Amino acid sequence: MIIKHPIRPLMLAIAFAFGCTSSPKSEKTIPAYSPSEREELQVIKPLIGYTPDISNDAKNNLRRLNALYAKIDSTIKSYPSYDIAKQHLSDKQIEIYENEEKYSKEDHLDVSTWGCSWYCAGFPDTVIASSALKAVKQLNYGATNAHDFSLRTAWVAGGKANGIGESITYQFAKGTPAITTIEIFNGYMKSEHAWKDYARVKKLKMYLNSKPYAILSLKDVTSKQIFKVGKLHGTDAEWFLKFEIAEVFKGGKYNDVAISELEFEGIHVH
Repeated sequence: MIIKHPIRPLMLAIAFAFGCTSSPKSEKTIPAYSPSEREELQVIKPLIGYTPDISNDAKNNLRRLNALYAKIDSTIKSYPSYDIAKQHLSDKQIEIYENEEKYSKEDHLDVSTWGCSWYCAGFPDTVIASSALKAVKQLNYGATNAHDFSLRTAWVAGGKANGIGESITYQFAKGTPAITTIEIFNGYMKSEHAWKDYARVKKLKMYLNSKPYAILSLKDVTSKQIFKVGKLHGTDAEWFLKFEIAEVFKGGKYNDVAISELEFEGIHVH
C-alpha cells in the first residue's frame, strides 16, 4: 500500500526554528525489479547508538511527572501572578517548576531530531510498505510509523507470517541531499513487553532505486543501530531506498515483524 507521509508538527516547528524547510511531493510508483539469486552484496554492520529507556519504570515516571506538573500548573493558574502562587506551593514544587530541564516531562519515547540535521533540507516524500498488519481499534501499524520520530509506534509487516520478503520503501525528491547513514530502532519499542513479544529484523536487504545495494545486519538490541552506507543521492530524478526483510529474530509471542524507526542522516544540507 502507499501512504502519504505526514510531517509532524513538532518537526515543522524545529525546522522553522533553524531556518529549515520541507515540503511534501506527489506519490510515485516503485519501479519493478527482479533481483538475481546470485547477487553478492556488501554486508554492513551497525555502530551502536544510545539506548532509550523502555522500561515500566520510565513509563510510570513520565506519568507521575505529568500529573505533578498538571497539579503545579493548576495551582499557578488559580492566582493572578506566579509570585503570589509561590506562597501556596511547596519548596519541592517550586524547584520542579523552575527547573524543568532537570525534571523533564518530555516523552522518553520521542526521538525527534533537535537542532540542525539532514532533515533541515531533506525529507522523504512518501513511505511505502508492501504490507502492514491490520489496524486494531486505535492502533495502526502502517509504513509511516517507521518515520514519525516516536518509539510508541511501529511499522509491523503484514502478509507473510514471518515477514520475510516484506518491504518498506522511502521515496525522495530530485535534489534531496545525499544520505550517508541509516539509523534504525529495531522491533516494537513502545515497551519492554512489546519488544520481546514481536519479532525483530535480523537482516535487511537494501535497494538503491531498483538495484540491490547492501545487506544491513542488525543486532537484537533496543539501542539505535547506525549504518554507514556511503553517499546515496539522486540529482537528476526522484529516487528510492527500499528495505526488504531477509531474516528475522523470532518474537516471544508473535511472528509479526516490527521496525519502530528507520531514519536518515547525510551531507550537503548547508
